[in-house]
Amino acid sequence: MTINKKMLLWIILLFGSLVLLSYILVLGNFPGGTDAFWGSMPEKYLSPYYVSMLLSAFGYFIFTSFILVRIDSKTFKVTSLGYKVFWILYLFLLVPSALWTPLVRIYLDENTTLLWVVIRLVLILVGLATLGVLLILLNSRNKYRGMYYWLSVVSAVFFFFHTGILDAFVWPHYFRL
Repeated sequence: MTINKKMLLWIILLFGSLVLLSYILVLGNFPGGTDAFWGSMPEKYLSPYYVSMLLSAFGYFIFTSFILVRIDSKTFKVTSLGYKVFWILYLFLLVPSALWTPLVRIYLDENTTLLWVVIRLVLILVGLATLGVLLILLNSRNKYRGMYYWLSVVSAVFFFFHTGILDAFVWPHYFRL
């Protein structure tokens, strides 16, 4: 494994663990359960939202494994940064994701406009980073072919739909206090 891939793997392991830890610590210890985190989201949207969360989480592992296993970090040149572009995109995907639940938890007690703007920015950053990964995968279609590639693209589309549409725009529409 090249140094570029090792660095990406460390970013994923470290900051991905922080995302999971933030969910466990914040949602697992929130008095009254997690219903407050849904705001006024209509009940009829919760089941499809949960399905989307599961599909996108599964999809994250598919397209991430493709990036780590199939993309050649030595010859990858979709951008001038080369493979290091994934370092940046995954940092912008995972760091804000780790901040989301703690920020919402604070917002539930101190619903200030500034905090709301920060939460929105965090969600939009994740969606933009996901869009970046998706566009890079699509731009690589001439080099990578086969079922694994297309499964990765479809997985990135699901992940973008969830992070870039549902989380960045639908959830805030129903959550705002």
